[in-house]
Amino acid sequence: LDLEADVLFQEGQMALDVEGRALELLASVYTTVHGPGARLQLRAKQAEPWALEKLGLDRGALAALRGAVHAPAGLIVVCGPRRSGCTTTLYGLLAEAARADRRAITVQDFTSYACARATQIEVPRGAEYFGVVSSIAAQAPDVLLAEGLHESAFWQALGAQALTSTLLLGEMRAEDALSAVSQLRECGVGGAVLAASLRLIVAQRLAPRLDPKAREEATPPPQVLDRVAAAVPDASSGRYYRAKTDADGHRIFRGLELLYEVLEPHDELRDLIADGAPAARLREACERAGVVTLRECAVAKAARGLIELEEAL
Repeated sequence: LDLEADVLFQEGQMALDVEGRALELLASVYTTVHGPGARLQLRAKQAEPWALEKLGLDRGALAALRGAVHAPAGLIVVCGPRRSGCTTTLYGLLAEAARADRRAITVQDFTSYACARATQIEVPRGAEYFGVVSSIAAQAPDVLLAEGLHESAFWQALGAQALTSTLLLGEMRAEDALSAVSQLRECGVGGAVLAASLRLIVAQRLAPRLDPKAREEATPPPQVLDRVAAAVPDASSGRYYRAKTDADGHRIFRGLELLYEVLEPHDELRDLIADGAPAARLREACERAGVVTLRECAVAKAARGLIELEEAL
């Protein structure tokens, strides 16, 4: 940070060592209508990736992810809002994909996890970043983990032909799997390329997990039941819980629960994507194929007493 500069926004970072733990302090300094403001974030530097089985996926989803990362080439997308655990899932996939016989490379502006079997490169986002992506794509690595899939410049740098020789793992900001498909189309990824290369999309977010010792059975408000039942009819007959509060009135939770949907393109969906069919037809095809949506996953976990039903909204 340049403390003497009179600018609207600055970002800076520094490495820390706290009792042997590698940490990074990130600072954002900005000007508001009320004066200077700042945001500080402390995060672990290069922690070990989580194993996929520790993420909270069911057996079917876990098998789908493991099957996808063993594909010789193609595209795997993990999407969700910020702080939804996408990076953790992405690196769990990388740890599975980066076998001793495969050359794996990561290109990011910040390396969140250390993967011993991958070459990890940090490049600030911008023209230089896309230049590095282009250079690496020309080398045809077996596995490439990258960010910026929501930008047309990324796909121009990568080149669609890269997906025929490289397995691309990427993260996007999309609310569900089909929204990610729409974003990829808007970025200029052709229907034929997308239909042929897409291996799997994971859409996810995190919800506060109920503590089994600090929860109570409760009937959700009618407006919540009505909204959820409109998408998941069976939700109206479920048995649900809510968090108790402590002496200070704070609600008691225990960690975070992963909510997710896993989309493996089937033949009908691939044909529709190749033909450029609208999102509504893609969604109908997913319903016919029995794809479990994020909302259905949330309702199921609420019925098991893991989260509150409001998280399904």
